[in-house]
Amino acid sequence: MHVHNANNFSKCKEEILFCELYNDTIYQLSSDKCIPCYYLDFDNYKIPVSYLEGNYNNIMEFQNDISKHDFSYGINSLSNLANGILVSYFSDNKKTLSLS
Repeated sequence: MHVHNANNFSKCKEEILFCELYNDTIYQLSSDKCIPCYYLDFDNYKIPVSYLEGNYNNIMEFQNDISKHDFSYGINSLSNLANGILVSYFSDNKKTLSLS
């Protein structure tokens, strides 16, 4: 379930980070590998695997379904900073910012 986002990549100095909307992991990219770098622990508010494995006709059907719940999801914006990261995600259908 990939959704094109205007901000999937962020670079600070030589470090390049990559994220996807419905993924809770941010990856560090290099010329030959992609390794998990940051993990957003949504605990009990994480989208259950059963939703991710559901049979949907399109991404809007999936989005409408999960919007009925108070899940946390969706790295929507990513900024790689010299001293950490700034991310936005949705929690209980509200945009939330986190500085780590």
